[in-house]
Amino acid sequence: ATVIQAIKQLKMNDADLQLTDNISEANALLALQSKLKKNSRIQAAFKSHDIPVYVTKTSSLEHVTKAIRALLSDYEDGLIVFGSIDKIKDSEKADALEVI
Repeated sequence: ATVIQAIKQLKMNDADLQLTDNISEANALLALQSKLKKNSRIQAAFKSHDIPVYVTKTSSLEHVTKAIRALLSDYEDGLIVFGSIDKIKDSEKADALEVI
């Protein structure tokens, strides 16, 4: 629900961002840090599919919105390789967001 609310707050539509529960269809993964650490199956899945993971420390609207902005910014900048902290803008290096 928070992700949908963040998408609405960013005034995005279905063409900008599509949600899926199927990791094989995903271009990126947005996850709550505490859930990701506890679930080795999710960790194995994103590693085997070689997709970037955007992790928020909390599920607050502010943190989820920041994570979505970072994800979209990376795609707009044409980055092909994800996961390097060096490629993330300083404003996106907030405590709320970590790119694995």
